[in-house]
Amino acid sequence: MIEFKLEISRDNVTYYSVDLFPQQQLEYDLDFYDSLEIDKVKLPFYTTLRIPLTTNNKASNRFNFEPTTSLSVDYPKQDFYFKITVFNSSTSTEIGGILNVKSIEYNSSQSYIEVELKDYISRYLA
Repeated sequence: MIEFKLEISRDNVTYYSVDLFPQQQLEYDLDFYDSLEIDKVKLPFYTTLRIPLTTNNKASNRFNFEPTTSLSVDYPKQDFYFKITVFNSSTSTEIGGILNVKSIEYNSSQSYIEVELKDYISRYLA
């Protein structure tokens, strides 16, 4: 299992840690080319994550949205900057890019925010 930390920012200067589910998995794609159609470029780093809808993640310095009380116009549609720090046995690796909120599930036993993460190269190619 890969251990990692996710941080987000609105201004690409000040980053705040985001709560993750226990034993959260980081699955991502790093292929540049499609194996069946070599001329189709894939995104260098792209993934989606479900993160818990905790008090910390709903805070104003993070997503600033409370599904039961916030107005629909306050839904977080803007781009967020992200940094993922992946911890290995002897080193750590950092990946940065743009995070977008895809959906918020709050009417369930485990409420979550589904986010899409693209590195800067992926964002440019898209």
